[in-house]
Amino acid sequence: MKLFECINVLQGLGMAAEKSLGVKAGYAVAMNINRLTEVVKPFEDERNKLVKDLQGKYADKDGKIDEKESAKAEKKIQELLNEETDVKVVKIKLDDIPDDADLTPSFFALCGELIEE
Repeated sequence: MKLFECINVLQGLGMAAEKSLGVKAGYAVAMNINRLTEVVKPFEDERNKLVKDLQGKYADKDGKIDEKESAKAEKKIQELLNEETDVKVVKIKLDDIPDDADLTPSFFALCGELIEE
């Protein structure tokens, strides 16, 4: 799973974490949130460092950032987002998700890789 996919799945899992999912699905959601957070956090730290460096080193007095440096940082961020990760996700069986869980199609769009029919 690529890093950008991990970020998307983590967003979807955040939606599901607030729902009553039953023991099996709830456990899988919690485990996946923990595992994906471990993968995403270093990226977030690196991205924040890049942004801070841009603002500190390459911004003019009006706060406008040098376009060349901004493009370099954006390219670096895109490279990081496209990196393959080795995260081991816990699959969620569709049958383990209660019918009344009130999950939206957005959840299934973001977390489709985790769902087993």
